[in-house]
Amino acid sequence: MKIIDLGVLRISSFKQGLQGDSPDEQKEAIELKRKKDGRENIEITWLELMETATKEEQPFQKILKICEESQDKVERVYFKVMDRMTRGGAKRYMPLKDQFDEKGIQLVDVAGVISNEIVNTLEHITKKKYDWSIYKPSYKNEILQAENDKEEVRKILTRMIGAEIRYAKMGYWTGPAPMGYQNKKIDTPENGKRVILEPHPDESKWFESIFTLRAQGKRDQEIVKLVNATGFKTRKRNIYDKIHKSKIIGTHPGKPLTVKHLTEYIKRPIYAGINTHQFLEGKPLKIKGQGIAKGIVSIELFNRANKGKLTIIEDGETVRIHKGKVPSYLVKKEKFNPNFPYKDEVMCPKCKEEFYASTSKGNGGYYPAYHHGSKVGKHEYFKIPSDKFHKTIKEFVQEVRFTDEFLMYIHKYMLEEWEIRRNNTLDKNIVLGQRLTAIEQEQKMYGEKIPMLNSSVAIRVLEDKIEELEKEKEDVMAEKAKKQKEGLDIQMIIRHSWYFFEHLEELLLGGTDKRANAALFGLLFDEKPTYEDLVLRTTKLACVFKLNEAYKNAKGLKSMNSEPTGTRTQNQKLKRLLLYRLSYRPIFVSIEYIP
Repeated sequence: MKIIDLGVLRISSFKQGLQGDSPDEQKEAIELKRKKDGRENIEITWLELMETATKEEQPFQKILKICEESQDKVERVYFKVMDRMTRGGAKRYMPLKDQFDEKGIQLVDVAGVISNEIVNTLEHITKKKYDWSIYKPSYKNEILQAENDKEEVRKILTRMIGAEIRYAKMGYWTGPAPMGYQNKKIDTPENGKRVILEPHPDESKWFESIFTLRAQGKRDQEIVKLVNATGFKTRKRNIYDKIHKSKIIGTHPGKPLTVKHLTEYIKRPIYAGINTHQFLEGKPLKIKGQGIAKGIVSIELFNRANKGKLTIIEDGETVRIHKGKVPSYLVKKEKFNPNFPYKDEVMCPKCKEEFYASTSKGNGGYYPAYHHGSKVGKHEYFKIPSDKFHKTIKEFVQEVRFTDEFLMYIHKYMLEEWEIRRNNTLDKNIVLGQRLTAIEQEQKMYGEKIPMLNSSVAIRVLEDKIEELEKEKEDVMAEKAKKQKEGLDIQMIIRHSWYFFEHLEELLLGGTDKRANAALFGLLFDEKPTYEDLVLRTTKLACVFKLNEAYKNAKGLKSMNSEPTGTRTQNQKLKRLLLYRLSYRPIFVSIEYIP
């Protein structure tokens, strides 16, 4: 059998391979050592490992197996220092060393700690050997060095992991950025340069769409198609050689979104700005950031997308995460009662204070009512059944309508809004068109490579990629066709919207959100009306006078093509509430009471 040497080059990580103790540096040291040993004429085989030496399974176990399976006789195994062999201490080192000794393989470190010299203490008086008379002079040094290497690992990891745990508990980020985010180093006055997460300019848009569509009730398969149509791909990653671990042999282009990945992304609180790293020991924490720290989506949207399976509860700076139904004692109690939505919007006619509301039980039934006063209070107690109270409000709202001037103005505003939406649709079509072009170019590239290949397996792989791209192309084309149809029929939108302008009571009171109904009703008045005012129709619709005066001033200074001065600023809250009801954003400019 041919006698050879084995040169082992080991690094713990790709970063170490580029910076300190690189494979090239180890190789130079080993070659110099072999030259000193007079073995430069002996053939050497190089092996490169990229593994940690602190695990139960030591990297040199693989080297021993390679030596056993080799067709040549491996006489020596060279490596730079002992910690390249193991960092598990004497407990890991000595059994491993004994296995190499049993196979007749010498371990040689460049530092010279390991010695293969064997001494017989009785050699000067007899040729006989005893187990107790034979020993290795370097044995103690080897054990001491193995323990020192283990202690060094303990010190390094204590400093590094300890600092990472401390900074993680302070809200900073440790490790690679998750998909959708990017790491950013910032200067902090107390902690020097630290890493925070910020939304990735491109990837974050995909995750906004994922959570928004899920919250809207879209099926997972449909969400996957829509998001992939906008170009979703996982991050590119390097492919390394199986033997030479630090050698890059290719790049994985990334994969489109799948239903499995979608369900994993949806459950990750980090997308709502909540860190659940293992360093936090089960205590979720809001991530730090520059200015206002926030996630890609809001906590509210995250909860709606998870549909009760996972819920984030925010209480100031404290955050809790619950799986399944949230315990009632953790649910934040609200003052608003949907059974009595108008108790804060309509005043008591006797003392001009807000109503109370409750449900009493009697005569075998329940009787909800608005009430106020007491025998010992400002006035005598009285109550109004909630059905009667709500009927009064409904009858009053039925007698309120928009002025003709406002309807002309809102028509103009709707046209402007439609133009904005049309431009947004065109922008989206441009993005989809660019993605379509990229797919076709990728298909062309694979198609040009196929004739140059001789392997049927490689040809099949490229054909599968072309087929996958064709499916993605179909999804993009379908989404593009859908976007082209959205929002283009302005006449249909106007006809649909005009119904609400002619039936104001349905716009103000017809929604399922009782809180929004009450808020819209309250915005009819400059000051809150009493119940008696609603019954007698003596309420002051102050906004009529204010807005009419503003309208008259605007008409005197500008044409009807210009917007009334100050109207948008004064009615921002009302516009946001109206957006809840309509697909566009009408401005609530002028309301007229019909006696």
